[in-house]
Amino acid sequence: MMENMRKLFMKDWFFIPLMGLLCAGVFGTTHLFLKYGTGTFNIVTNNIYLAERDWLTLSSMGIGIYLARVLEGPMVGLMDIGGGVMAGVGGFVVALVGVLGFGWIYDSFILTLLVGLAVGLAQGAIVILIRKLIPDGISASGTDIMMGIGHQISSYMGPLFIICALQVSIPVGIAACIGGAIAHLKGSNVIGGIVIGMFLACFIWA
Repeated sequence: MMENMRKLFMKDWFFIPLMGLLCAGVFGTTHLFLKYGTGTFNIVTNNIYLAERDWLTLSSMGIGIYLARVLEGPMVGLMDIGGGVMAGVGGFVVALVGVLGFGWIYDSFILTLLVGLAVGLAQGAIVILIRKLIPDGISASGTDIMMGIGHQISSYMGPLFIICALQVSIPVGIAACIGGAIAHLKGSNVIGGIVIGMFLACFIWA
């Protein structure tokens, strides 16, 4: 059973429905955010313009990073969820729909799911098509750095995250230090440990 699932997930075509479901979820949360003020899969800056339905500014901010991630994905072999889906689809594509005069779509949860599904299927197909057209052995320069950037930079950015945590409150900063130390001792990503420590502390002190 597990072996069959693994083979299915490794097939190129299966990436397309997965992307469709992922983008449907992102679009669906747009409805939740606009109606209830919570639940969006997006970055803080995008949420500010999204709440105001400032489609033009939001689309201008997201177009560059979205197109870059869609083109980068096939060459690198990794799809950046943050830029390609959360900020890309949840920011640029959501805003583009609004700019074109279809912002009323976000008043319906079902419609947002269906539009997001269509966008995701199209995006997944484009990524796979580009990947198929790229000659074997060709990859984007800097691929190794891009794939490992989280781990390579985390050791240098840890102190900055701890300073931010201390600005929230002393207990949150201490929890961040503890989380980062535990992650370091276990050989895990330091930033991940710091963030987990911050989250746990924020439930109590923030």
